[in-house]
Amino acid sequence: MQQERKSSANIIETRQSSRRSVFTGVLQSMFALGAGRFTDGKQLSEARPVVISDRHTITLGGATALVAAAVAKAREIGVNVSVAVVDESGVLKAFARMDRAGPATVDIVPNKAYTAAAFRTPTQALAQRSQDQLTQAVSFANLPRVTLLPGGLPISVGGSVIGGLGVGGGTGDQDVEIAEAALAAVL
Repeated sequence: MQQERKSSANIIETRQSSRRSVFTGVLQSMFALGAGRFTDGKQLSEARPVVISDRHTITLGGATALVAAAVAKAREIGVNVSVAVVDESGVLKAFARMDRAGPATVDIVPNKAYTAAAFRTPTQALAQRSQDQLTQAVSFANLPRVTLLPGGLPISVGGSVIGGLGVGGGTGDQDVEIAEAALAAVL
């Protein structure tokens, strides 16, 4: 019985050590991909990642840099947000939810990013255009993944939309401010 307890304790300790190693590896990978505030000893604003691939889509490095820049701006203004980046087709590329960001933001911000990429326009501009067009506004309500909430911006490089950025958790104005600051810092 005593021997079984020692064996079980060793197995548990080995599993915990293995989990720590995996977690450490994931963190190191995130920083290697540019998700950290500093890259190669330079601040994010100094070390610009490759943002666009030869397929005219946002790269993983570009997406993680946008997420990091948005989180930094949100911390600066004291707002807890979630941030999503999608590629030009609306497929999720990167996501982060800050501590204490509302749980609904997990579903909302990918939709903001998708809408901005799919319609090639900021979500708040789409909402303003829809105010006078009831039919359009009602039709948007029936489209999955489409939202008119502010905080979704298209990601454009050289006149080509390569993805979408969605921020949510603050007021609409704060979400837009954070998204604009992230784009300005990375692009």
